[in-house]
Amino acid sequence: MFNRSMFAASGRAVLTSAAIVALVFALAPVANAGGVGFDVAYISPEGFDGTFGVGGFFTLDTGMTNLQIEPFAGYWSRTEGMPGDEASLSDLTLGARGKYNFNLPSAPVQPYIGVGAGLHFLKAGADFTLGGQTSNLSVTDSEFGLDVGGGISIPVSPAFSLRGEGWYSFVGSTEWASARIGAQFTM
Repeated sequence: MFNRSMFAASGRAVLTSAAIVALVFALAPVANAGGVGFDVAYISPEGFDGTFGVGGFFTLDTGMTNLQIEPFAGYWSRTEGMPGDEASLSDLTLGARGKYNFNLPSAPVQPYIGVGAGLHFLKAGADFTLGGQTSNLSVTDSEFGLDVGGGISIPVSPAFSLRGEGWYSFVGSTEWASARIGAQFTM
């Protein structure tokens, strides 16, 4: 069933997604980025069903052949329940990951592993009905988080590649897994 809170959450997700992509593309030339891109993700937060998220990133070359630094921004949100009895959780992340690329010259893909850290702006909320009265509880918090993961990059042309990756995030007292697919444009 569709309700106003679902529409508001969807609207916030679209606006936040557009802002993240615009910010990443705007900062990339200033940061002397080697590439810029975006991804979509399936996120599985602890205690909630899975949800979808979006992100943007740019790649900074370190001068070392196999090592890159990747500042990123991402957003996801999940609401569960029925109108009047809902729980929600959202996360806006700003962070950076270090990636080690395995050099496989004859392979059509380039695998990598990485670790990262970020600041997570979390919001949790609940709407509940008790005695005929609907109440709302909302909490926001900022938490430091760590990521571990890896993936593959598939060069399509010298200026464009597709990628698939998986990350596991530890944020405060919770954690989640994410599977991401995206595209990167070399600058």
